[in-house]
Amino acid sequence: MSMYSKLKNHPNSEISKKANMFVFSFQAMDFMKVNSTPLPKNTGYETSTNLAARRITTLAWTNLTWEWTRSSRT
Repeated sequence: MSMYSKLKNHPNSEISKKANMFVFSFQAMDFMKVNSTPLPKNTGYETSTNLAARRITTLAWTNLTWEWTRSSRT
């Protein structure tokens, strides 16, 4: 926690903001007497079906945005 306490005064506002968040979370864990958190059951790997659906959605959104941008220029 001392590393995050030092980073709270970092000149980069994003770094100091994240450091403040970490310090607050550690203080909250101490206050609530929490020693650990359970690991999530999700492994972080997506099934191929979910991954394909996400890629198709992203591609459709990209094409829609491109078409809208192109049509608004005319």
